[in-house]
Amino acid sequence: MPRNRTESPPTRPKKIPAQPTREIEAKFLLADEAEAEAILTLLGEMTGLTEKQTVEVADTYLDSPDLDLWRAGFGCRIRHKSAADGTSVWSLDCKSIDPGSDPVKCRDEIEQRLPGPASPAELPVTGPVIDLLRAHGITQCVPVISLQNRRRRHIATYQGATFEVSIDEVVVKHSRDGSDLRFRELEVERIDGAAESLHNLVEVLQTRLPLSVSLCVSRLGKMERAFWLGGRHPDLNRRFQAAELAAGLLKFQLQHDLRIMRLSREVALEGRDPEGIHRLRTHVRRVRATLAACRPWLGAEAVAFSRRFKALADAVGELRDHDVYTAATLQLLDGFVLLNTQTRVRLTQVLEDERLAIADGSSSVLASAEVEDLLGAFQTVLDQAPSNSTPTLAKLAATELARRTRSLRKKMARVIKAGDDESLHELRISIKKLRYVLEFHEPVFGGRLRQLTSVLRGLQDLLGEHQDACVAIERGNQIAGRVPLTAENRDVLITFGRLQQERERTAAVIRERFVARKGRKALARELGQVIKNL
Repeated sequence: MPRNRTESPPTRPKKIPAQPTREIEAKFLLADEAEAEAILTLLGEMTGLTEKQTVEVADTYLDSPDLDLWRAGFGCRIRHKSAADGTSVWSLDCKSIDPGSDPVKCRDEIEQRLPGPASPAELPVTGPVIDLLRAHGITQCVPVISLQNRRRRHIATYQGATFEVSIDEVVVKHSRDGSDLRFRELEVERIDGAAESLHNLVEVLQTRLPLSVSLCVSRLGKMERAFWLGGRHPDLNRRFQAAELAAGLLKFQLQHDLRIMRLSREVALEGRDPEGIHRLRTHVRRVRATLAACRPWLGAEAVAFSRRFKALADAVGELRDHDVYTAATLQLLDGFVLLNTQTRVRLTQVLEDERLAIADGSSSVLASAEVEDLLGAFQTVLDQAPSNSTPTLAKLAATELARRTRSLRKKMARVIKAGDDESLHELRISIKKLRYVLEFHEPVFGGRLRQLTSVLRGLQDLLGEHQDACVAIERGNQIAGRVPLTAENRDVLITFGRLQQERERTAAVIRERFVARKGRKALARELGQVIKNL
């Protein structure tokens, strides 16, 4: 693999070795059908829309197991388009990737028509897309992600240019839990006319939309968003042997977490999906847990990167904590049957004002060059680190599982002795780190670790509720302290007090439930059995 490359697709990928078509389109993420209809209505008033036949589009995205083509700045797919009139077209497409905040994307595209149905194992032996794959050393492709897209199409004219306006209802197949995931996009693609006309159309559209409708620029392409939503490494069947050196698995997992961190950053900067911040922070924690096992491989750099990633997580974590607090607060308010509507509205506005202030700081951090430098530097280290300085996977697993298990047992003993909120929080952290280690070694041990992983996940969720309640108590006190002591805020402050009492009761119930002797013994048996089996 080439050295010194960054994990994110470059803004200027290598030139496509064929005569490409220049695709110029604007892409926006839609919240729901109501938002889609509102935007279509306004576009109809501005441009006039002629409805075209709806088509069903099935895309299977292809790449190497390590996403070498995507890392070079391209996306490749087998596409099947079918319409109600019976027409059906198969093609092999490749596009340059142009992520970022600009609503208008300019991409080079090549299309290779196929005579009929095709699979990754039955691609043509020649053609412009095949040449591109070979130019990047990809001779065997694997399916990365599969999408089903219902595309509602319209034709619009504006300033002498013609556009296809599409509402895409996308279904992501093969997600982590086996269920389908969905998202909607608005695409406005130039068919003919000056490219500047699309920029002008978008600018006017943004100024004329009502305040209740937001035009959210889509910073990710469909493949990237689907990969982020699914969250799994594309090569689901890869297995490592216990006798192998650990560097291969370490790089495999760290590369994956780095990819999800990059995509999560883009989603967070879109500002619509709070899961962007959550997944960024989760995968930072996974990386830090893995780095703890990387000292024989990365040396002092493992410690240095762990500290830098922790600083990133801390910088953006307040926004995630506030979102969790807000969601839980609104749910609790639903149970306050005597709550005045005006009080609820005022309290909700207080929470929204707090969020806006926090979000500005988080966005500044995420958009900074320092974050890009951190992710790029980490990628470079992963590419260049020697692979012969690690123990075998069997030795690494035995060492790490024993270390994490000892830590967990010590934290359990402290809970038994102290039984306070802080000891429960530390226990939750130990449970989470052990679960990360178990999931890290799944490509080696397969299903042998899943039973304990499931137990740990349940305990982590329970202790997560306790920690959320504790954090909410502290955050509630901080927010209430910033609410002016005026007559109009009297009921708001009283409601904050009621919320605090509910959370204190929740924390006490979970604390009592978890410290129960039966639960401790069940966990101890599971830990002992796993270590024995290994």
